Amino acid sequence: AGELPLDKYVITKGLSKHPNDYPDGKSQPHVRVALSMIKHGRPVNVGDHVPYVICKPLKEDEEEQKQQRQQPNNKTAANKSKNAAERARHPEEILRSNGVLQPDVEWYLTQQILPPVARLCEPIDGMSSGVIAQRLGLDATKYKQMTGSSAYGEDGNDDDLVDYTPASMLTDEERFKDCEKLTIVCKSCGEERECPGVFSKCAPAEGD
Repeated sequence: AGELPLDKYVITKGLSKHPNDYPDGKSQPHVRVALSMIKHGRPVNVGDHVPYVICKPLKEDEEEQKQQRQQPNNKTAANKSKNAAERARHPEEILRSNGVLQPDVEWYLTQQILPPVARLCEPIDGMSSGVIAQRLGLDATKYKQMTGSSAYGEDGNDDDLVDYTPASMLTDEERFKDCEKLTIVCKSCGEERECPGVFSKCAPAEGD
């Protein structure tokens, strides 16, 4: 997270009502940060734009979650992990933490970058969320796309083709290797020859 300045991670969102009037305020990052600001005596009004950064889980939170997962018959353990809203912090709070609070780079990649990039690249042959995720340094297996056989092979399985090469990146020899060669008959000698293409010069027939 130290590769980019903190301001690059800041998300700003406006308040359409007073923070206390949000029925689902705890699930919205900017509202939680606004409530925290009010708690610390800072004025917050309707229409204000609240900046926040999604931070990594603290070490003690990770240890607690790990212990909960190890407990038998603990059906609620999976729900104990803090969501993004609970990990939202005001940029000034992060600066005051002296490195304790760090931006959650993986969250930004998966939630802010991957979805729009995947939508933009959707028309590109062979470009799936898994391919883009791998290029972003994420676990590609979490972003498998179920696609038809026309795009990803005849069997139509759900393999995430991270190593798939789009047809647009193949040479003509590779793309059309299974096609039947076009042959033409020479008017001069009557010999049948393979046509290499309209942009290639055919070798002259013997005796020409």
